[in-house]
Parts: sequence; C-alpha cells; structure tokens
Amino acid sequence: MRNVIILGSGRSGTSRAAGTLAAAGYSIGGRPWAPRAANPKGFFETAAVNGVNEALLAAALPRHPRYEAGQRWLAELPLDARIESTPELAARMTRLAAETPWCFKDPRFCYTLPAWREHLGDPLFLCVFRDPAVTAQSIVKECKGEAYLKSLGMFHERALRVWTAMYRHVLVKHAREGEWRFVHYEQLLERAGLERLAEWTGASIDFAFPEARLDRSKSARDVPRETAAVYAELCARAGHAPRRIVKVAGTEACSASTVPAATPRLSVILCTFNRRAILAKSLASFFAQRAAPGTFELIVVNDGSSDGTKEYLDGLAFPVPGKALHRSNGGLAAARNTGIAAARGEFLLFVNDDTLAFPDLVEQHLVAHDAQGAQAALGRDVAVLGTFEQPLEALDGALMRYLEVSDFVFRYSDMQDGELYDFQRFWTCNVSVKAEHVRAVGAFDEAFKVYGAEDIDLGFRLFERGIPVLYQSAARARHDHVLDFDALKKRQRVCAGAFVHLFHKEPRCLAHADWSWAHGKSVLDLERAVDAARSRVPALEAAARALAKIALGARDGGEAQASPFVSETLRALGRVLQELNGLWWQAGFADGLARHGYDGFPALLARLPSIGRADHALTDAELEERILALRALAGSGETALATIEAARLVHSAGCAEAGSQRAALEAELLNDLAVLRFQVEDGEGAVALLEEALRRAPDHALAAATLTDVGRAAARFAPRWGDGPDAAAAPTSLNPWVREALQLGANTVGFTGREVLEVGGAIPAETALALRPARWVAGYPSAEAMTLGPYERRDLDARALAFPDASFDMVFSSCAFEHINDFDQALTEMRRVLRPGGAIVTHFAPIWSCAVGHHLWETDAEGRRVMFLDRVVPDFAHLLLTEDELRGYLALVLGADAARRCTEYIVRHPCINRVFEGDFRRMFRAAGFDDGAMEAQSPWHARHVPSARLLAELLRAHPKGGDFATPGLRGVLRVAGASARATERATVEAA
Repeated sequence: MRNVIILGSGRSGTSRAAGTLAAAGYSIGGRPWAPRAANPKGFFETAAVNGVNEALLAAALPRHPRYEAGQRWLAELPLDARIESTPELAARMTRLAAETPWCFKDPRFCYTLPAWREHLGDPLFLCVFRDPAVTAQSIVKECKGEAYLKSLGMFHERALRVWTAMYRHVLVKHAREGEWRFVHYEQLLERAGLERLAEWTGASIDFAFPEARLDRSKSARDVPRETAAVYAELCARAGHAPRRIVKVAGTEACSASTVPAATPRLSVILCTFNRRAILAKSLASFFAQRAAPGTFELIVVNDGSSDGTKEYLDGLAFPVPGKALHRSNGGLAAARNTGIAAARGEFLLFVNDDTLAFPDLVEQHLVAHDAQGAQAALGRDVAVLGTFEQPLEALDGALMRYLEVSDFVFRYSDMQDGELYDFQRFWTCNVSVKAEHVRAVGAFDEAFKVYGAEDIDLGFRLFERGIPVLYQSAARARHDHVLDFDALKKRQRVCAGAFVHLFHKEPRCLAHADWSWAHGKSVLDLERAVDAARSRVPALEAAARALAKIALGARDGGEAQASPFVSETLRALGRVLQELNGLWWQAGFADGLARHGYDGFPALLARLPSIGRADHALTDAELEERILALRALAGSGETALATIEAARLVHSAGCAEAGSQRAALEAELLNDLAVLRFQVEDGEGAVALLEEALRRAPDHALAAATLTDVGRAAARFAPRWGDGPDAAAAPTSLNPWVREALQLGANTVGFTGREVLEVGGAIPAETALALRPARWVAGYPSAEAMTLGPYERRDLDARALAFPDASFDMVFSSCAFEHINDFDQALTEMRRVLRPGGAIVTHFAPIWSCAVGHHLWETDAEGRRVMFLDRVVPDFAHLLLTEDELRGYLALVLGADAARRCTEYIVRHPCINRVFEGDFRRMFRAAGFDDGAMEAQSPWHARHVPSARLLAELLRAHPKGGDFATPGLRGVLRVAGASARATERATVEAA
C-alpha cells in the first residue's frame, strides 16, 4: 500500500479519508485522539504528528495574533513564510515515517509540508476539501464548543481566511512537486470516489466507512472572490461539480452563457501617427488572430496623422470587433488614454503600430492571465509581457543583429520565461494587464509628450499597486522597424531626456538599482564626460556606421555565433556602440536635467519623499496630511518603515514641545504611534504614548478607546526570549538562535570532553554543565566572576584574551560577535588560543541585531532593569534616523533624560555595530579562518524582515552596504588549511 499524506483545512472531510485508510490497515503515527461530538467516528490524528507540526508552526508564525497550544491548525500563514526544522524535530519525523504503510493526516501539513518532504520518501499527497462556507461554519461551531479553542474568538470571515490561506499554500507552493490527488468531501461519500481512493493507494477500502448520514453540509453564505477562485481551482483538479454553487459576496450568480457575446475579454489598444504602410501590416496580423470570435476587440487610435491614415481607417472593414478613433495630435500617452476610455475588455493589450502579432498572440496573453487566475486569488494579478522579436530578414544587417542580442533597446536578453520582473520591464510594445488596475492608477500621464518612459511611469504605478511583470515567451510578436545608426543615436538621446522627466515626476524610479551608476553625477560631470570624448566621437561614429551596414546574412536564423566573421563583427560593433551609447545617454541626461532646473542627479534624489522628515515646523494641514499617509503606510503592513517615519514626524511636528496649540492633531499622531508600538509587541511603549495623548487632549475618544484595547491585550505580551518550538527543552532565557548555535556545535565539533571558550556569556552555567565539557570558560566585559565545577565565568575582553596559546578546542559564541569592537583584533586572539583542528562555532547577525534590538534597558533609581528598550527604539533607527529625530521620538515614551541617555548610547557606542556581512567574512579570512561553511540565516522573528520599500530606503542611505538581506550568519569556522583528516577526526570524536 502507498504511504499517504492527507492535507486540507480542518473540518473539510480529511478525517473521513484518514479513517477509511486507517480501517484498511494504515498506521496513523501512534494513538489517535478520542472521538468527540464534532467527529463521532474519530479524528485519526495523533499527538506525535500534531506535536511536530505545532512546533514547526510555533517558530514560523508571527507573535500577533498569539496561538495557544493546539490552536495552530487555525492559523493564517503568509505564502512567503519559511518553515524551518531542527535536528530534534527531523529525528522525530524520521521515526514516524519508519513504520509503513502510514497515513498521516493533519491540517497543519498545508503549511509544514516543506519540512517533512525529505523524511517521507515518495508518498501520495491527498488534498481533501469541501465548500468553504460550509467548512467555515463548522470551524466556528467547533471553536465555540471546544474549551481549548474559545480564546481564538473565531468568526465566519476569519474562518474563511484560514481556509483560503491553507489551500493557497497547497496550490501555489506544494502541488508542483510529487504525486497529488484532489478529492471533494462529497466524492468521499460516493462509491466511485472511494474506488478511486482504493486505486490511488492500493488499499482494500471499507466502502461503508464514510457514512452519508453524517454529512451535515448546509450553508448558503457568500464567500470572498479570492476564496471562490481557490475553490473553483480545487474542484477543477478534483474533476467535481459541487452540489451547491458558491456565491461570491457582492455579485449576482452568473454563468458564462449569460455573458453578452459582444463583451470581449481583451481589448487590443494600438495607437499610430503617420505610419500608414506599417500600420496596415500590423492590423492584418490582428485580423488573422486564431482567438475565438468575440474574444477580443481592436481599438485603433489615430493621433492626428496627416499621411492618409484617417481615410484608410475610415474605409477599412474590420473583420474582428473594433473601432477606429481619431484625435488631434497629443502624444502617445494621450492617444493610449483615448483607447483606454473606449475599451470594454477585462484586459488591455498595449501594442505599437509596428507590432506584428503571431496568430496566437491574443490567446497566449489570455492563457497566461488564466494560468495566473488561481495565483491571482492567492496573491496578486500580473502584467503579461510577450516577446518583441526582430524579423529574420532584418537580422541581415549587423546593427539589427546586435540590437537583438543586446540590451540597447529592450532588455530581453537576460529575461527568463515565467519569471516576474519589476516596472523597468513594463514595455507597451506587447504587454497586457487588467483594465481595472490601469484605470485605478490613472492610466498614462499625458505630460509625457515625446517618446520614452511613459510606459515605465505607468508600470511603476502598477507595481506600487502590487502588479509585477510576468514574462511569457509564448506570447510572440515581431518588430516591424529596422533602425539605422542615426535613428538609434536620436532614440537613445530622446529616451534619456524622457527618463529625466520620469525621475522629476517620481524620484523613487531613479532610486532603482538600474540607475545606480548615475546617482552621484552632476550636470557638470556629464558634460565633462561628453566633452572629454568629443575628439574621438567622429571616428567612433564612422566606425559604427561602417560596421552597422555589414550584411551578415539571415541564413543562420539570427544566431550571433554562426561564424567567426559574424562573431568578430558583432564584437567590434558592440565595443564601439557601448562607448557611444554612454555618451548619448549622458548628453541626453544633461539636457534633461538642465531643462528641469537640476544641477545633477543628487538634487533629484534629495526629493525622495518622506512622510516624516521636514525642514520646517509643520502646519496643521501638513501634519494632518502626514498622519493620514502614516496610517496608510502602517495599514499596508509596513510597520517598521511606518515607525521610522513616525519618529521623523514627531521631530518635524514638534510634538514633544509643551504648550502646543494642536492638541487634537498631536493626540491623533500619538495614537497612531501607539498602534505601531502595539503592532511590534511593545505594550508598555503603547500605553506611555496613549497616556501622553490623553494628557494633551483629555477628550480624545480614539486614544481612550485604543488605551482600553491595549490594556486588555497587555497580558498577552510575553518576554521574547524562549518562545521557539523547543523552548521546553532549553532554559527560557535562551532565544532560538542561541539554541540553534548549541545544536550546531553539538553536531559538528561536539562539547563532551572539550575545552570551550564562550565569548559573550549567553549560555547559563546549568546548560553548559549539561553538555559535559572538560572545561567551559564564559566571559564578557564586567562579568561577575563565578566558578562551578568545570564551569568558570570571568571578566573577559575578547581583544586581549588572558590565556596561553592553544588553550581551547572550541570558541563558542552566539549573538555576540556583532557587538565586539575591534573585531579583527578579537579574531586574531581567538585564533591564537585555539588548538590545531579547533574551530569557532557561532551564530550572529552582521548588522541586524543592532538594527532591531539595541540591547538597551532602562533602569530605576536602584539600577534595576524596568524596561527592555528594543521594544521602544524603532527598528533600524541607528541607520535611518538622525540623532535629533531619535531623541525627540524617545522623549515621548521615556522622558527627556532617558531619551538623551538612550540616544547617546545608540549613536555613539562602538558596540552598536554598522558592520556588514562582507566585512565580517573578510576579517574571518584575514585571521586565518575558512568562512566557506558560513550560511545566511533567516531572522528568528518575522517582524525583523525588512519590506522591499524599507530595504530600498536602507540601501539609499547606505549604498555600500548591499547585504541588508542577510539577517544572520551561522557556521563552523575552522582554521584555514586544516587537514581533512583532522576535521574528520574531530567530528568522529564528537560523535
């Protein structure tokens, strides 16, 4: 019989499937839970399997909302969450999978499957589901009736979100690998469905086990559109037509047959100006589309042509639904907006008048969007970009051949089919997107009058809305336009000026990495570069013209390496064009900057918007506007960035000043700050801010209500340390990183019988002694001396270790290296005291620990710790805030004196590190250690992950950092050059 993993939301019928297989002789992983009223025939789950999954989820779920033991089968986990196992959990999974045949069932598998895969072999994955509204109704009922679930406060809409989240993970992340079968609960109540189950598993099925009389499926409630889309995809995979049609909230039920045939799915928008002959060929390619009649419409916009285009279009009989619109000349952006206004399709396909469509172009765009359908409901819509190929006959010339394989005009050369890209690849030569998104962001900006960048501008606004670009190489089109050298020269310079207009409108586009080479350049720098090359330009242009005209022949199908002659010609042309292209763009940039009144790109970058920072005291209107912007930022999930902006806003608004006349507005701001602090689990900081808000505006109802809510939830805030999945197996004072470092050391070098130097003192004496070392010396500056058997704690300066050479087998350190000043000297000392074959075992954060936890405590008059200030200091404060901004913000929470001390420490203390991953690796190598085994690690708390927008701000502030995306490093650093035999011997001895 085939081993089976059963996945599906709780209350979806998975117990029926598992019970059927258990009755056929499958092991379910131990003693099952007892039957209850909700499942009178049993759950067919075990504590052993549930326990592993609970532990895996405990480490992956955010701390808010908090789930108690046993509740995580009702969690909502985002698609990008990572499930990470531990050696102990891996061993448990291996033991469970050893007794075959097995059938493991747990709703949590919808999230935790990645951690199990390597231990399962090649099982059958059985995904069971049923009507989401019925499932949600059943979940709510069980949560009200079971004591261990009541604290969740489950309601119907939340249960639907749980259902949707679980099946999103199955469809998007899991079902791409392995053998999958999908089955509707209703199918399990039919003999045909059970016969299929027997065929899939090879089991002897008891056809009487799933009793139809126990089916209690009764619900007629609506569901959100994304939930309905997921359900439809599941039904399609199961080959099942459900008894009840799920109704989407806010819509009337409608079948495809009732949609008017005249309503197209896609509108092709083609704009033209004085290119009648080329236009005719483009139109012919769309008239020849193989798409079903009525699938698309063709909207042609004549932008004031004077070459007979109007008369041609007026006399043309369209063989497909469509229309020709005429307008006075206003530029491509304005013309496309005319087309958008007339379009009726769900999707808009933007093409040029020199786009020659392959016969299935429209079909392929719709196929791509339909394939995204389930994933759109599971995350986002996309814009679909097709190809824009040069016709083979055009590739006879060297210039067009080179443009085809380079990124001078379009950057297709580095794109991969099916991959997602950002707004820099939103090219309207062959791109489609939902009309609702285009209209929602305001369509094209008609201020773009000349060619270039108007499509990138729209792409940027769509990208901000969450619409990336999906490259679909099957959506093919050809480019009916042969460029000569002079046309290319003009195009590049015009495009450069158009991009300056884009940067003027939206400086965030300039912040993109593609333009990093220009960030520091002034107009004077650009003009000097052009002037310096001026004497060489005539010769370069003459060489380029001559090379561009060489006929290479189209017989090789356009392959750049068809012959040595072709290869060398393209290489020579490329060298010349690269230099000329740089000069054209720099000249165009200089013209554009001067036209907009800038002396260089730094002046443009200085305009990057910041909600919080201002160079003047804010007016009431400005303050109110920025409060609204702050709310929008926090509401989008950008909590860390919103907190940074809030700190800037406090400073700019002067909210810390007594006697402010804007009490209500300031209370509003303080309330928003409190919500942000609450979101990052700082209950104390939130209360302090709300109390300050009510002191300034005693009648502020919103702040009073928030204070009540925070007070009710304050008990839910627990210390951060020790809340990982294996907390019960280690002291609660150990955070997950410390436990992980201990496990790493035990599995590699080993602690038993070793002499260990611990730098940092993160391990309590009882934990160190339990590892049975021959000697354990723990030290950090100003440590209180203590000796307990082989354990010794002492005042220790890592830069000057008071031990003879070759004193230790291991240097162990967790969450400490990032706080050592003069770390290169400390590494030299560690190398000195290690014996041959010894190693450093470490787990630390290059710049992150100090970015999101400054290890600060506020103390009372007796020196006792009263508040852990990493819950008050905004994440990344020492990297993004000025000293004044940070001090003004902290003054609200801590008072002026404590804020001054805290700010002084953060800004000036040498242990608040600003050292990046690359710097640490260089120091390891310089000290004689092999850093090849160092691995990048995820942060041990979800809120420590910077969003894309926050990451962009960090990179702008620290462009030479480059590795903010590495939250942690761990590994075993052995002495460079140590023999493999010595390494192997150390590992064997440890085992």
